[in-house]
Amino acid sequence: MNLLISIKWTSQAYLSFLQKNSKMDNKQNASLQKAKQCLKIMGAMSLIFRYYLLPHYFIYASMPVYIALSLTLMNLTYKNAPFYSFAGAILSIIGGVYFVGVLGAYLSSPIGSVVSTNILKISFALCLLVFVGNILIGISLYKTNIISKLTSLLFIIGNFLILIFPGIENWMALGSLMMIIAMFPLTQKIFINNLFS
Repeated sequence: MNLLISIKWTSQAYLSFLQKNSKMDNKQNASLQKAKQCLKIMGAMSLIFRYYLLPHYFIYASMPVYIALSLTLMNLTYKNAPFYSFAGAILSIIGGVYFVGVLGAYLSSPIGSVVSTNILKISFALCLLVFVGNILIGISLYKTNIISKLTSLLFIIGNFLILIFPGIENWMALGSLMMIIAMFPLTQKIFINNLFS
């Protein structure tokens, strides 16, 4: 937070300096006022919470769901594809634990104050094991034919998109939607089997 606030104040001071110490016409003055207004809006604490912290809280809360998903899918596919399902579940669990740790480190300190040390870089790389594990579990779903092959491919491609484009929200959202669409038929099948058994 302190870094963002200091950047905001420095930018506003510089824009005020430009406005006072230079001769500008009305068009330049209007664009300067728009820049000042944009800085004022961007620095609002509620927007920082909404656009930076809140999505990361959701990711933080979703990691136990990823771990439960990997264990459930391993249980379903272990008999027919033991290597892929077991390796995928182990990698997903390790990645989920590291994901919680890294997000906890970033979210518990002020924005911009976390120094990117080598251990954090390694931990961030290990976070991505969640998606590598889910890809392996998707391969086990593809081999066991519990759900259609197209649905299994959607699950694999969704995790692959998140793995390749970490931090790029558009691609991650597309990957998440593909995973949700892929898991819907499987969720229906599990629910119906448990309901009528």
